[in-house]
Amino acid sequence: MSIVYLSIGSNKGNRFVNITRCLLQINSIEKTLIRQISSFYETEPIGVIDQPNFINQVVEIETELNAYKLFDNLMRIEKTLGRISKGDKQPREIDIDILIYDQLIIDTETLTIPHKDMHNRRFVLEPLCEINQDLIHPVFKKTIKQLLSQLKDTHLINKLV
Repeated sequence: MSIVYLSIGSNKGNRFVNITRCLLQINSIEKTLIRQISSFYETEPIGVIDQPNFINQVVEIETELNAYKLFDNLMRIEKTLGRISKGDKQPREIDIDILIYDQLIIDTETLTIPHKDMHNRRFVLEPLCEINQDLIHPVFKKTIKQLLSQLKDTHLINKLV
């Protein structure tokens, strides 16, 4: 079994319902089980600020699927839940990113693991630190807690539940 960390976000429609439906879909992927879920965090959008705030969450799963099969399943879930590709940083019903997959490092045209910007994003590091502060980033060889303490991101983030 592989241990994988996912970031889930929504800023279009009923954000809490979107994330809840997403979690149900993730748990229905074959040979995959949700192990831990962070609190909900409300966060400001990054880049394009003229849009609603996000609700974000980080999830730890275990899976027997390889990274590419898992990625395909997650993209199918995004599409099922209404995600229409409108480019980066646009409002969306659901956004699912693979943050870390075991200690794999993958950098292809279709898949990058660990997520290339996770170390720069408070809305990823805070909820990830909540569920596993001692997790080691495969590239930087630092814990999530260390990365969070060095973060310069000043975007507002509010822990909800």
